[in-house]
Amino acid sequence: MTGIESYPHSTNFKKEEITQTVIAQLLKQLAKGDDFIFYLDEYQESHFLDAICDGEWMALLYGNEEDEVYYSCYNSNFEGVEQDCPLEYGGQSPIKKYYALKDIALGLEAVEYFIHTGKLYPKIEWSNLIEE
Repeated sequence: MTGIESYPHSTNFKKEEITQTVIAQLLKQLAKGDDFIFYLDEYQESHFLDAICDGEWMALLYGNEEDEVYYSCYNSNFEGVEQDCPLEYGGQSPIKKYYALKDIALGLEAVEYFIHTGKLYPKIEWSNLIEE
């Protein structure tokens, strides 16, 4: 983990500032509705996990722009349902319900797993967005 960026508060954390105490606080904020981008690359631009939550829904988008790899969490309970959940990427791009989780605790586990390992959490489904 090289950095964390928070929305809407524009709070940034560099690698040396990311302690377990900071992680615990950020996960609490995320569950309450703050959005975060967790970066793995040195310049905090191309290798990330974007986490968006409103307290009822959570969307996770993994991107590695250098390798052109993009995954979204996948909720098979809403497979085939073409309805948007209340979340939006960047405040403007709607997110389908099948790309969002209702289990916030599971989503928080996935975020913490990514922070510690840099990998996608194996206990949730992921959808490869490039293949679609």
